[in-house]
Amino acid sequence: MKSAVRQEFRPNTAGIVFCVAVAASLLLQVVLFAALPHDTAQWCYTFAAPVLYIVATFVGGLFDGTDVPRALGLTRAPRLWQMGLAAALALACIFAFLPLAEGVSFLFDKMGYHGGPNYVDYTSSWGNMLLGLVVLALMPALGEETLCRGAVFGALKQKGTYFGIVLSALLFALWHGSPVQLVHQFLIGIVMAVLVHLTRTVWVSVLFHFCNNAAVVLYEFAYTQAGWSYTIPWWVYLIMFVVGSAIVSVLLVAYARLTLRSAPPQEGALTSDDDRPTARLRRLADVHGEYTPYVKGQAMWGMYAAFAVVGVLWIINTVSGWMA
Repeated sequence: MKSAVRQEFRPNTAGIVFCVAVAASLLLQVVLFAALPHDTAQWCYTFAAPVLYIVATFVGGLFDGTDVPRALGLTRAPRLWQMGLAAALALACIFAFLPLAEGVSFLFDKMGYHGGPNYVDYTSSWGNMLLGLVVLALMPALGEETLCRGAVFGALKQKGTYFGIVLSALLFALWHGSPVQLVHQFLIGIVMAVLVHLTRTVWVSVLFHFCNNAAVVLYEFAYTQAGWSYTIPWWVYLIMFVVGSAIVSVLLVAYARLTLRSAPPQEGALTSDDDRPTARLRRLADVHGEYTPYVKGQAMWGMYAAFAVVGVLWIINTVSGWMA
């Protein structure tokens, strides 16, 4: 066994770890649903799957010689204002991206698609809602961010900063297995990868992920308990998208600028006077002197395998939804 010397996962290693984690979670799902009543199995699986993701990440890093806590930035505490802005961004992203998610869902409904994510029942009682905050908000935030933003994004950004942001977000979106979630999960995956890149720690994406999921759990619980029934007109969705997208953009730019301003002087590597939009964007992406242009020729077969796995699962779930 190698000593832990690497500061980031290698792309192949991250891809293998991802495949192992997904396979282990599928096996766990089969075992639990075969041995337990459906509702109990659903609760147990929803809680245990993120634990598997965390274990797979740490064990895979151990065997590959990666210092996993350092790769994930677990010892690097973000500033309080960074955590606050991350929470605000999570809520703003719901407001901005919900119209897109609803639009995609509407189109798939018109095409005869009847599938969708299958969640535990967290709306029937206060106890279930509190459990829902743990198994649907906290645990996925810890497990999925450890694996996807910690291992996968950390590996992919070595091939290029923007490449890593986009590809890790796409893998995250496909991983959720539902076509109606594809656009929304892809966009929040980009936002979370940007936050991790700027702060060099997954703690900010864990908080973002938790706030995003918790807001949905609390809203759905209140909606059910209050017996609300309403239809949001299309023009309200349009306003939500325009205003929400503007807020998300402003918050992201503010996050990057404040992080750049608070970074130690020696870390800001790009100091060019070039004021073109592309140059300004690159400087914001280089807060810690870690901007990487696209690099050709790096071994990626492990990541290709990860995309193949989630791609097949996504196709199976999509076809199943159309046949339901």
